[in-house]
Amino acid sequence: MILVYDGLGFSFKKITNLVERGLREIGYKQVFKVDGHTGSFQHVSKAVIIADTILAIKWCWIERYLPHTDKLVLWTDTPLSLRHIVDKADLINDNCCNYVTLPCFIDVFKEFGIKVHGYIPRPIDVDTAEKVYREASCKDLWEKYGDYVITVAGDQIIMPPKKPRKGLDMYDKLCEYLKKFGIRCLAVSNWIYFKNVHRINFGSLPEEELLRLVKCSKLFVWTSRGEGFGLPPLEAMAVGQLVVASNNPTNELIAGIKFDYSSIEEVYMPEINCYYVCYDYDFRDLLDAVNYALDIDEDERAKYIEFARREAKKYHPRYISQLLVEV
Repeated sequence: MILVYDGLGFSFKKITNLVERGLREIGYKQVFKVDGHTGSFQHVSKAVIIADTILAIKWCWIERYLPHTDKLVLWTDTPLSLRHIVDKADLINDNCCNYVTLPCFIDVFKEFGIKVHGYIPRPIDVDTAEKVYREASCKDLWEKYGDYVITVAGDQIIMPPKKPRKGLDMYDKLCEYLKKFGIRCLAVSNWIYFKNVHRINFGSLPEEELLRLVKCSKLFVWTSRGEGFGLPPLEAMAVGQLVVASNNPTNELIAGIKFDYSSIEEVYMPEINCYYVCYDYDFRDLLDAVNYALDIDEDERAKYIEFARREAKKYHPRYISQLLVEV
């Protein structure tokens, strides 16, 4: 089996490395990874593509890699509208096994005439998260930042859409309110437009230190308006942090405090000349959910966290890798 991944995408490289780890844990001695932009390989029985669905199709990865494998598996995700590839439905249906990463995409793909063969979620680094949850100290972070909430999200910054997909504009607005009450906001992000947030460069922290930063916060706030999967809130769940997020379908695997989204629209992303599916929400609903989460008592908070940690363990790389083997 070959893992063909988008080497330009930070999260796709991370996912591929976790799958490699999982495959080795279940007995595979040799695991092959290929950057889909530059790599090639000899004929194999199964090749799994790990990338954005729309971009992988536009890059012609099906045509490129199909001749070199007996079974080509699309294990891709996307926040983008599938109307961008509706003309490729027959190409996908005739040549690929298509596995989505969120249950909600099963019906979405079918609406556009694209077959779905199953659902396999992305893995998260459960072992490192467990180590951080059990062993990591917070004292130095509390001395440095005081009480803080956090988010982890990268987004387009060259030509951002009018409604930024990750909702970091909403996070910044929330933080303007929170600082009045002595709560600081951190973001591990590339977003350069913050006015009320302490930004830590995206990708600048080792995984263990990033998870420790999340663990030691008061809340993990997920302001995304639409996802292909969304790793950071599940990682937050794994380290025992309470997550606040909207109840849009792409957040369905998140266990935490949920608030209602209010509308669905397609929003143009000029940087990549595509539309994403935007599940927008009212700022007041985000604020109310954050206030509620900050005010709940320790017993109730502990119940949320205990359930969320159990849920997060379902995404161990060992389990996800076994599912890919069985495709």
